[in-house]
Amino acid sequence: MLEFIQLLNQRYQAISENLKINDSAWSLFQQRIEQLIFTEAFIRKGQLIETNSNTPLQIAVIGPTQAGKSSIVNLILNSNNAGVSPLAGYTVHPQGFCNQVESQQCNGFNITLGDSKS
Repeated sequence: MLEFIQLLNQRYQAISENLKINDSAWSLFQQRIEQLIFTEAFIRKGQLIETNSNTPLQIAVIGPTQAGKSSIVNLILNSNNAGVSPLAGYTVHPQGFCNQVESQQCNGFNITLGDSKS
């Protein structure tokens, strides 16, 4: 399945390179390419979990300002760890939360999120 997703992604990219950006088909192909990239990542994560079952699950929540990302994280974790505010731009930096795992499994987590101080 992974090979099929990669091949399909390559073909979509080859087609989109021959389209003009203002062409409506171009944006459709770009959307499909993004979906295929996420699908490939999902499959690879599944393979990683199968081969190394003690690796904690990692979830990325991304979206525009005021979309409710922190609220979704709090809902998933059943906590209030992610700060929320009605003010736009309240949490403008990447955040990471470790939940129900041993503390040593979170070592280096901030480095992954771009915090070079950890």
